[in-house]
Amino acid sequence: MAISTRTLLELCQEVARNIGVLVQGTASDSSGTASLISATYPFKTNLTNASTKEYENVELYDTESGTTLSPNPIGVTTYAPSTGVFSFSETASSGGGAGSTDTFDIYTKGVSLALIAEAVNKALRERYYTGMFPLTLVVDGDAETSGTGDWSSSNVTLTKITAHEGGSKNVLKGTQALKVITTSPNGYTESTYITCRPGDNYYLEAAVSAWTSGGVADLIAYDKDNSAAIANETWTGQGGGKIRFTFQIPSSCYRLTVRIGNVGTAVTSYWDNIILYRSGSQDMVLPDWVDSPNQIRDVLCSTKSDRHDTDSYSTCPWYDIVEDEGNANNKYRVVFKSAISTPTWLLATRKYGELSAYTDTTAAPRRWIETAATVELLKILLTRGSSQNIDSWGRMINPWRRELARLDTQLMPKPIYHQRLPA
Repeated sequence: MAISTRTLLELCQEVARNIGVLVQGTASDSSGTASLISATYPFKTNLTNASTKEYENVELYDTESGTTLSPNPIGVTTYAPSTGVFSFSETASSGGGAGSTDTFDIYTKGVSLALIAEAVNKALRERYYTGMFPLTLVVDGDAETSGTGDWSSSNVTLTKITAHEGGSKNVLKGTQALKVITTSPNGYTESTYITCRPGDNYYLEAAVSAWTSGGVADLIAYDKDNSAAIANETWTGQGGGKIRFTFQIPSSCYRLTVRIGNVGTAVTSYWDNIILYRSGSQDMVLPDWVDSPNQIRDVLCSTKSDRHDTDSYSTCPWYDIVEDEGNANNKYRVVFKSAISTPTWLLATRKYGELSAYTDTTAAPRRWIETAATVELLKILLTRGSSQNIDSWGRMINPWRRELARLDTQLMPKPIYHQRLPA
């Protein structure tokens, strides 16, 4: 079943509608570099007394697929109501979309698209959801971070998906999975490096499905210092499963990365829950999104099954969450009484990820985030907005606050309180 998602732009548009600052339209096309022509209703009018000032000094964002308008959004200086021509505050490098029309948004009353996006991201980072996340040394090994900035790619197209594709269950415990399409043989995407020591042993596991007929997906433990693969395993066929293996760090290797990719060209594979840990370790750092021990509801040990979508779990027999003193990147670590011998998972609450590009998506409940972002935007506007709109925004905010309080009570995970265990 597909996971319902919204893009940052869709959220911004709804928030703008909530406070009455969005007008959407269609134009015949851009004239090239300085205007958008023949905008249709509600913009164009042939009335002799039509105002030329209603859309002056507003912001226009071209939403046409394939648009090359740059900068985008752009300021509007004048509007000619008889012809529907918008003139821009600066010369666009090029105009128009791929088709014969341009769809566009106009943001009025001095409210910019960037300001609305700021409010959306503030709403996201102050709200939590509960999920299961692998305890792994691979940054973004659970694919839950927004975007693909934690991965570097060579000869692949890397994206994240939020819905199952290709007839297989690709999105597993969380809301996203990595999708890798090779553009040349043996293309790959690579994690950020993990510091390691020669002679140490590691366990590596990943859930994978390769949906291209005859495709071969490849999981590689890679020696970054000596530019060589340490070990790898492949997955063939169109079903899903797990790749897992153990390996030893070779001499003169102090930086380890994980590569996921495909052997052939134009092969598609899906990856999730990439788990790496050092064999024999009795502690692991918690990911940097853990701001408080109270986010951790349980630490679970799983079986090493070959299925990619089902596992059995049990609470780890003894663990404790402690401060990770001296670690600048992570605040806490989990300590075990005995060495780690199976993949380990966190049952935890986690903030929704912020969105960078307007095409980035979130699985956060739509109404919840739109309401929270509307409140955040109104709070910003009451301190920064133009004086002529302050009264109307002030009247709006309390009803939205009441609705947000109801949704927060309904949807925010209830807090728990972690207590130190006796040694």
